[in-house]
Order: sequence, then C-alpha cells, then structure tokens
Amino acid sequence: KKIIQIGLELWIRSKCKSIDSIKLEIAGSTLELFSGKLSGIKLIAKNVNFKELQLRDVDLKSGPLRLNVSLPKERKIVNIDKSFEVEGYVSITEKGFNEIIKTSKWEWLGQWLAKNLLKAQDLDYLQIHGNIIEFQGLEVMTQKKVLYKYKLGCKAGKLIFINNETDNF
Repeated sequence: KKIIQIGLELWIRSKCKSIDSIKLEIAGSTLELFSGKLSGIKLIAKNVNFKELQLRDVDLKSGPLRLNVSLPKERKIVNIDKSFEVEGYVSITEKGFNEIIKTSKWEWLGQWLAKNLLKAQDLDYLQIHGNIIEFQGLEVMTQKKVLYKYKLGCKAGKLIFINNETDNF
C-alpha cells in the first residue's frame, strides 16, 4: 500500500509545477489492494501550482477505484480501470487569482469576467472583502477605468455574482 501511495504522490507532483506540502491517504485493506480495489484516496495539499492555477489549499477525496495492474517485462504498470467520483474543495487567494488571470493560459478567464461583469475589455485586478468581490478593468467604449462590486452567492449549487448596486445577478 505504501508503494502505491508513494507512486501516486510522485505522479501528482509530476503533474504540478510546484507543491509546498502533500499528504495522501489510501483507504482500503491490503486484500482489497491485491484484488485491484481501493475504497478511496484522500489528498490534502498546500500551495499548489497546477497548470498555472495557484491553489492555496486542496482537499479532495475520491470514491471507490478499480485498478488494473499489468506486468510488462521491465516494470509494473497500474492503471485506473473506470471513472470515479471526486469531491472536496480548493481555495485560491486574491493574489493567486490576480496571478492566474495574467498568465497566457488563463487570461481568457479575466477577459470573460471583464466582458460579462464590467462591460470592459480587460480585467486589471480583483480584490476580495469578505463576500464582496471588487473588479477593476478598462471599459471598451470610453477607455476609462471602471470598478464594480459584486456580492458572491450560491444558488442551486452554482456561484453567482450579485450586483452590489442593483442586487441583480
């Protein structure tokens, strides 16, 4: 079990640009493992750069997994046999989000937020004050700086932005 845990941790680290700390727990008995089944995996990590996403905290837990182990001549290969569920949370800091929208891979997100929330072409930055998020960008028509504040909410499991001035979504 420890070998699979170490292998998974190395694989996760290889998929990330950086990780400050990682803790991986494999749920399941040795007998289950030999039969190719795991009850689940729990991952807790801090300060993760995954595909230029600056994640402060990561706490994920998988559902049951089925493993397929093959034995080629030179090494063992472990593959996940079917899809599985993952639940948990990740958190991003204000500074991390501002860094994300400046990367070429994620600049589309800043542009989408600017267009849909500011009627602007670019998002310069955002600030978070409790459940209020403040966006500043450059307006398309006037080329002037614009600033909008939104309350963050949740409706039917989806993140919503409520205009702080009008209470509209």
